[in-house]
Amino acid sequence: MGRPSKYRNHPLFRLRESLGKDEPMKQSELACLLDVPLLSIQAVEAGRRSRQGIAGELLEKIRRQTGSLWDPTTCKWLFDQRLLFHEVQPGQQYVPLTPELFTKYRAIVNTPLSQAEKDIDLVLYQAWLAELFQRIPDKSWPVLQSRVSVFVEQCCRDFRLGDPVEFFSKVSADTQDIPDAIIDDWAKGKSQRQLLSEALSLLRRVVPVFGADSEAGQDIINEYPKLARILEALPEETSTATKAGRKHQTKARVG
Repeated sequence: MGRPSKYRNHPLFRLRESLGKDEPMKQSELACLLDVPLLSIQAVEAGRRSRQGIAGELLEKIRRQTGSLWDPTTCKWLFDQRLLFHEVQPGQQYVPLTPELFTKYRAIVNTPLSQAEKDIDLVLYQAWLAELFQRIPDKSWPVLQSRVSVFVEQCCRDFRLGDPVEFFSKVSADTQDIPDAIIDDWAKGKSQRQLLSEALSLLRRVVPVFGADSEAGQDIINEYPKLARILEALPEETSTATKAGRKHQTKARVG
């Protein structure tokens, strides 16, 4: 039994037709190409999701991975010939997408990068992340931490980069000197009570990042009550700055 005609008119089915040579590209192949779940492709193509989904993030992924745009006027996928570095006359850059154009485009996209190109990309990505972390408000910081952790773990699995736990451990060991210096600077002029109080606050925020069921999360949860009791037992102390301020006030009065 053939596919119902209403599905054959759907943009995603038309895309699979344009990408396949003798028959439409399989839904599973398209899902892999676009890096989206197969169920999402099936739901969109079957009309179980609104057209809003096609016009948003999914359309952008299609543009990047196939070099094509959906033309609702002609109901065709159009390929941008400029992506093949062809000399194109103004107004003639878009042509119907074909398997041959797609193959040429993917050959360019999949060309290995030189080390210099990787280094340039790395600088750009680091700048993106630095700006992102600068703009995130304090209340959203835990959510950002969680998303970054999940993203790294998923990349480790998807690209077969090894065990995520080993990945995090290695990076932590390689960069240990940096947080040590930050902690030393943070601890200056603070009393024992201030240090332990802020450390406990940090631990509360760290647990959701590791996950309460993880080994690290369990260790923190188990040790937290002990540290809290130590904090309660510490005498109320004033910071060095406060002591200096009071000493200055006393001298002023005497004078």
